[in-house]
Amino acid sequence: MKRIFIVLLIIAGFGLVGGCLTSLNPGPGASIMFSGSFNTSDGEFVMNGRIVETTGENRVYENVRILLYTSETELERRVSVGDLDSHIDVHIEAKDLPKYVILHSPDFWTDDSTGVEYYELGQDGMYISYDVGSKSKLPVELPDSEE
Repeated sequence: MKRIFIVLLIIAGFGLVGGCLTSLNPGPGASIMFSGSFNTSDGEFVMNGRIVETTGENRVYENVRILLYTSETELERRVSVGDLDSHIDVHIEAKDLPKYVILHSPDFWTDDSTGVEYYELGQDGMYISYDVGSKSKLPVELPDSEE
């Protein structure tokens, strides 16, 4: 009886956290990244956590946005989150699952030594993190204007 209860408790625990996805550890060059969770339950998207800067250079990255893309060319939503000095708390909800979640500021791309993470929705429904050192390495076209 005790074993059955423990097994049921374990199964219930997996059911509760099944939709809660956390970004993977950054690659060796990432210094701008998201630390938190992606929740994709019921086909809706929730991003909750913070964007962090780990260089320790006391630099401010202005006009940081999170860009949600449904494909390589379709920008679904652009969310302004402010200026980044060490971290910015973020909470974003969307009705549809974006294929790509891009952290963006024009300041990120002025220095090739700054690694920036982006996230891609995998076939298993989990977001996979990648880091890039230039915007030309992103899988999407960034918007021309900074609206």
